[in-house]
Amino acid sequence: MPSERLNFIRKLKKERPNYEQAKNGDHGRRFTKLGDHCEISSEAIIGTDGFGFEPDDEGIPEKFPHYGYVTIGHNVLVSAGTTIDRGNLTDTRIGDNTKIDHHVHVSHNVQIGRNCIICGGAIIGGSAEIGEGTFIGLGAIIKDHVKIGKNCLIGMGATVLSDVPDGSKIMGIYHKEPPQQIAHDLDEPQTVPTPSDTY
Repeated sequence: MPSERLNFIRKLKKERPNYEQAKNGDHGRRFTKLGDHCEISSEAIIGTDGFGFEPDDEGIPEKFPHYGYVTIGHNVLVSAGTTIDRGNLTDTRIGDNTKIDHHVHVSHNVQIGRNCIICGGAIIGGSAEIGEGTFIGLGAIIKDHVKIGKNCLIGMGATVLSDVPDGSKIMGIYHKEPPQQIAHDLDEPQTVPTPSDTY
């Protein structure tokens, strides 16, 4: 029996049969809306499909189609090796004056506010929201659907698993609630340690 999500994917494909994917070599740029005075590296890949699949009855992953764009504001920097996925149903957005370092990954549907700085190696999961004026350090990981407030500092190598209030400074693993047990086949149940809300 197909899942509710799989039924939705198949219905979407029937309703929107004109689904297009980026072709080899175009780096997805035809699915990008670019503001004025931007500096975009020729080695950045912007506007290709995001990563979304749902297994069918036989366990074969079926792709979630992407119809959105990447909308980039004015005076934005996107450096070499960075990838920015287009949205599936809505656009991925990068706000004015935001600067993105090398080898950052911005997943589909992400919303990044104005005046942000995102350092090399950071990964921002799908549908995450980054408030204006926020700094994201080297190699930080932002979980999908997480909302980070305005003027936050996310430290180098941080892992953010929960929403972050405005003005917060985050280091290490951040989770507001105790995570679920992660043991499956282990002899003894184990849980991830719960850090304080803000470091």
